[in-house]
Amino acid sequence: MKPGLHIDGIDARFLVHGRMEILALLNELIYYSEPVSVHFGVDECMETRLLEAREHALVFEAGRDAQANARLAAASACTFSARPQGIQVLFAAERVEPLRWGDSAAFSVALPTKLARLQRQENVRTIVPSQQPTAVALYAGDGKLLGEWPLRDLSVGGLGVALPTPDELRRAASAVRARLDIAGHAVVDCAVSVRHATDLAQSEDESGYRIGLGFIDLPEPVRVAILRYIVDIERERRGASPSHQAED
Repeated sequence: MKPGLHIDGIDARFLVHGRMEILALLNELIYYSEPVSVHFGVDECMETRLLEAREHALVFEAGRDAQANARLAAASACTFSARPQGIQVLFAAERVEPLRWGDSAAFSVALPTKLARLQRQENVRTIVPSQQPTAVALYAGDGKLLGEWPLRDLSVGGLGVALPTPDELRRAASAVRARLDIAGHAVVDCAVSVRHATDLAQSEDESGYRIGLGFIDLPEPVRVAILRYIVDIERERRGASPSHQAED
């Protein structure tokens, strides 16, 4: 897993670039003492709170674990994630510097030049490449395996599964839990709810069906891992496009 989340892979609609707007959003997190997660290294996460948004730096609390603090200070990059009022705020940073904030241990990073702000209904979604098949196992309320089907699309809000027959659609529609392995990133094992079922022949040049499932209480480290996976997929897709190769 790559350290830090490079949010340049996120749709431009969700990015905030203006310095004053970024400062306003960060100061709102500070004012309301919103909990913030810092993700770094391989699957490490530290819970913290932002302390001060300076002209060129952002200060945040150090953790209680001295060894974890040392690993964060040595990390090449990290990702900050918060969810004020259910709206996800993400930004990346490099070069974490230890400092003293009054009598307390703290860290500082450069003030971000951009951050992502994702509304509840505006989750970044990617269509999973057919050459990278991923199986989604769906389970009933009693824990019984309903079946395994190909992952069609994925976001931090949920996933879409491809189903070839009406009978399989009926089975999948009773799912309350989904499990899938996004190789090199994370194993997703989460409660789900059915959002929609679509007959692809009615709306797209395809056959079969698609069912959309929403995640329920997705853990934050898994949420960030999914975003990293989406960024990697979109980078690979852009890198393979003829227009991108021509620019190189």
